[in-house]
Amino acid sequence: MVGHFKAVFLRPETWRNPCHNLEMTKRSVPNAQKQITFGYEPNKVIVELLLVPDQTFKFLVKDHEGTALRGSYLDDNPPSSKYVAYVQNILPSAAETYGSTAELFCSVKSFIHRYFACSADFEVIATLFIFATWTYEKFSAMPYLRFLGQPGCGKSRALTTIGQVCYRGISMAGTTTGANLFRIIDAFGGTLIMDEADFQHSQVGSDIAKILNSGYEKGKPVFRSEKTRGGGFEPRPFDVYGPKLLGGRETFRDHAVESRCIRYMPLPPIDRRDISKQLPAEFYSDSQSIRNQLLQWRLDHLDQVTPLSGIEETELSARTEQIYIPLLTVAEYLGGDLKTSSKSIVLDYARDSDNIEKAERGDSNESLMLQAWLCIKGKKPTTNDLCIQVKESFGVDVSHLQAGPMLNGMGFSNKHTNRGSVRSLSPLKEADLIKRFGLDQNLSDESDSGDGLSDKAAELPAEVLIQTGKDGRANCTPFFYPVGEAKALRARPKIRHDLIKFPGIKGDYPCESSFKNLKVGSSCEKQSHQCFYLF
Repeated sequence: MVGHFKAVFLRPETWRNPCHNLEMTKRSVPNAQKQITFGYEPNKVIVELLLVPDQTFKFLVKDHEGTALRGSYLDDNPPSSKYVAYVQNILPSAAETYGSTAELFCSVKSFIHRYFACSADFEVIATLFIFATWTYEKFSAMPYLRFLGQPGCGKSRALTTIGQVCYRGISMAGTTTGANLFRIIDAFGGTLIMDEADFQHSQVGSDIAKILNSGYEKGKPVFRSEKTRGGGFEPRPFDVYGPKLLGGRETFRDHAVESRCIRYMPLPPIDRRDISKQLPAEFYSDSQSIRNQLLQWRLDHLDQVTPLSGIEETELSARTEQIYIPLLTVAEYLGGDLKTSSKSIVLDYARDSDNIEKAERGDSNESLMLQAWLCIKGKKPTTNDLCIQVKESFGVDVSHLQAGPMLNGMGFSNKHTNRGSVRSLSPLKEADLIKRFGLDQNLSDESDSGDGLSDKAAELPAEVLIQTGKDGRANCTPFFYPVGEAKALRARPKIRHDLIKFPGIKGDYPCESSFKNLKVGSSCEKQSHQCFYLF
């Protein structure tokens, strides 16, 4: 891996200077050419900032000569003491030995258990996330750890406990301005912690949205205009990439941001009387000791960490794979049974998260529009036809003005005719959307027969049709499968019924038992005729 220079908080003319060492990654303090907070050149040198007991900054430098505490590195110095207020509870004070990675993992997990009530599985998830923050530069994307719930459920305690042992966990108060926020993240890096960040209608909220949208992946800085010495202005990049801890009462309106989060909903610790309502003094001493050990672990492993290329779990979505790779990468360093059990917990959590996300997408208007299109695609439906179908099938009103941009964003093509805008999908895009919204894969093979009964089906006696609903009538656009097409049929999402009526056959049959193994043209003791299947 080749190092690169990341000029942060330098004067614009210094930022543009091509004579800087392009092999060195640095983080520098505002308006101070010779003050940095961090330096890293892969396989050569790591420069970490410490806050030593006398409340002054020192560098811990690891290079070919070993590891040593220094007052400066080359011609760069630590920041001045005025920045102590920002980082006094987040920086290590030294590098302490920790034994093995597995032992340190257990220490961090035990720390979380002492001060925050959560499930045993989430203790593992949170611990792996903490380790990942200490090597976040090695990943191209980092997830956000997101706590959702009403006041009193434990969100703030979760953020405080986990944030105390993350790499450079910087808490953002509600009074922090956007200008300060960009600069602090850019200067000190590490993990951003935001509690009750409900600022949708303020300038701070707008800045937070930019950070969350840009800070998930490397190489997506936020730009601001900076004043030059000559009195003019020029664009200046602010690096806001890094892990983040978020607390809130509601999900984000922007689904893209929500999909970048590993979510957990804390519950009040009813059965955890051992957890103090007020954090004791040992909480801070314990967290300081763990930060010091994690710093040593970072020095030992930063150059060694190689992110996994993917997850051998083909059913996971690409975004889910991406956000869980850092956790699974760290788990590789645990070894033995702890590695196996931790990876299993992460994969189970990832599957559950993926299913929840698909279910949420399945409830969205986009999913309903897709299902409507699958129902009547043989008619070459217009945008208005799809809106009507959504209303009839799901009871949801989607206006023509809403549906147009929605369908365009999903990849539907648009052909203007005298009937209106006819919508269509390529087979590849159709299959991709069905998978994304968690719909039945068999839906991509189905075709529409039009409104009411198809000509072929209408000629058949009524008793050979299988119809939905306890009253034996279909309440959505019907589908027919000709004799000889062997298909394992399942009820559509959103149009699933508890019972299926077989006209001409006595008794009602549950959906699963009726459709699981039933094929067109098959026969059984209660079915002596061939059938067309109608949903």
